[in-house]
Amino acid sequence: MNYIIRNIHTIFLLYFFAIILLITLPINKSGSLNNITVVHLRGDYFFHILTFIPWAFFGFMMNKNLWRWMIPGLLFAFGAELLQLIVPWRRFNINDLIANGAGIVLGILIFSVFIYMRKGISLTRPKQY
Repeated sequence: MNYIIRNIHTIFLLYFFAIILLITLPINKSGSLNNITVVHLRGDYFFHILTFIPWAFFGFMMNKNLWRWMIPGLLFAFGAELLQLIVPWRRFNINDLIANGAGIVLGILIFSVFIYMRKGISLTRPKQY
């Protein structure tokens, strides 16, 4: 665990660039994820949400205020979708943008409730390690 805490910025950068790669690589060309549904969500929207949920974990581990950390997360989610406008084999989709933002917000909410219930840590100031 100490290794993760010491290297959280590096791990966050790997997560950040992994999302950029997922956005720019020509995957799901067949649209196979569009035909899968999870809890009445199309598979690709579900995976967009799952991809952005960890944003809250990284904010907490880097001692960020979770609610303020949501703003750069939403900007990143927006920018990630806008990036698809300039990549010829990808397409901008407003529903993907909403799913990205929902993943950020859902991650902040889930992580905040978990912290509050588990340890009673203040949601505005993460515990210093």
